[in-house]
Order: sequence, then C-alpha cells, then structure tokens
Amino acid sequence: MALHFSVSRARRRVDAFGTGVIALADVTRYIEDRVAAGAYSFDQCVDLRAAEFAADAATLQRTVREERNLLKAGPLPPTALVATVGTPTHETARAIAASFSAEGVPIAVFSTLVQAEVWLEKTRDE
Repeated sequence: MALHFSVSRARRRVDAFGTGVIALADVTRYIEDRVAAGAYSFDQCVDLRAAEFAADAATLQRTVREERNLLKAGPLPPTALVATVGTPTHETARAIAASFSAEGVPIAVFSTLVQAEVWLEKTRDE
C-alpha cells in the first residue's frame, strides 16, 4: 500500500505518509483502515512529499466521497496535506483542498510538516 498511517488516540490524530504512486485502491483502503481503527473522525496530517497520484483531483474526490458514503463514515475531519511546491502532487492536493474547502471541510495544503502541525492545532482550538 502506498499510504501508511499511525493513530494517536491521545491526540485524536492520524499521521499518514504516502510513498510512490498512490492509486485509487490505496485511497479506498486508507479510508477503510481508518474507519476500522476507529480513527476516521480524528484530525489527519497526510505527508505526500514522497508520493504522486495515479488519478486526477476530480477522480480522487469522487472516490473519497463514494467510499465515505459506502462506509457511512461521516464528514471529512480537519485535514492537512503536505506536498512539495511546484510538483504535480502539490497541484492535485491544492485542487482537492479547494473543492472540499468550498463544501466547508477544514482542509489545507502546506509545504512543511511544521506548518501543517501548527494549522491542525489551531483548527482544534477553534
């Protein structure tokens, strides 16, 4: 699997990282595994700097929506995506964030983990 994660129940947080090519099946499994771990509603920080997507933003968004509905997983939790500026992964992450943001989902793209961490903490405090 190209997406790996750990769960901190104390912080109610999922820290994930992607490596290589992330296929739609990897996204689906990531959601299923978070639900199975009882951590779907936890904030998530997803480091994509070592990954690239096999699909475009619209297809990824559709897959996330379909999987959430299928699993009755509920709304997306606060999500920080970390990607290297100037890469196709960064552009895809920005497109995903813009679309979900327009729906009221707290989601943002950052170039460093530190920026993502600060934003997630601030989001939690609001």
